[in-house]
Amino acid sequence: MKVFFIGFGQAGGKIVDKFIEYDKRTNGDSFRAIAVNTARTDLMGLQHLDFEDRVLIGQTTVKGHGVGPDNDTGAQITFDEIDIIMNAIDRKGIGETEVFIIVSGLGGGTGSGGSPVLARHLKKIYKEPVYVLGILPAPEEGRL
Repeated sequence: MKVFFIGFGQAGGKIVDKFIEYDKRTNGDSFRAIAVNTARTDLMGLQHLDFEDRVLIGQTTVKGHGVGPDNDTGAQITFDEIDIIMNAIDRKGIGETEVFIIVSGLGGGTGSGGSPVLARHLKKIYKEPVYVLGILPAPEEGRL
């Protein structure tokens, strides 16, 4: 199955980065991927996604420092900058994509706030199904 992964926020980016590592290690060609985040350092910590596939949003609002656990700000930034994300998807090309999978952690603000906004937008534009994989935070990761 041809999957287009979108890692949203720190957890989502790390998980998608591991999927890309696996795809490269097995000489696969099943995955396309980008990572989206409001925190520059989180994007820089990824090891297997190409730099052009790392999308920083919210620079005018949070200046690359992330939104912390603020879901509302994560959703608003995604809504305001949805064109930047869609342009990154278009640049990567959906090719023979059969499904979109948005991967995000549910303990922070970028992924858990922005993923629903992105999912709704993808469903409006593409006929391919859109799934979201939400990762529950560990107890030590905060109240959320």
